[in-house]
Amino acid sequence: MNALRPTVYIGDTFFGTWTYVDDDGNPVVITDDIEFSSSVSIKGIKHPVALSVLDQNDFPGEIEFLVQTAGWEKGIAEMDIKAVSGIYIKHSEKYCFNVAEGVT
Repeated sequence: MNALRPTVYIGDTFFGTWTYVDDDGNPVVITDDIEFSSSVSIKGIKHPVALSVLDQNDFPGEIEFLVQTAGWEKGIAEMDIKAVSGIYIKHSEKYCFNVAEGVT
């Protein structure tokens, strides 16, 4: 395994938050006109990721993600988030991580 990448174990729930930021790194308050989607790709197979925009008054720019890893293959995974607002489309940087089997 590559020690520089985090590891997610097959069968675990993979979850966390992303923060939508502007070019200067400041959180952008998410409005209803911005749609987000995400998936995890492992060896060309895409797994959909559930997204939920958090309360923008308390957590500006934050999006929660959650995906179940049962049935995933071992390998290197890539994940990003796509934001769409009208005719504008932007992808986040890719997040890469190892997918491995647990021992227990």
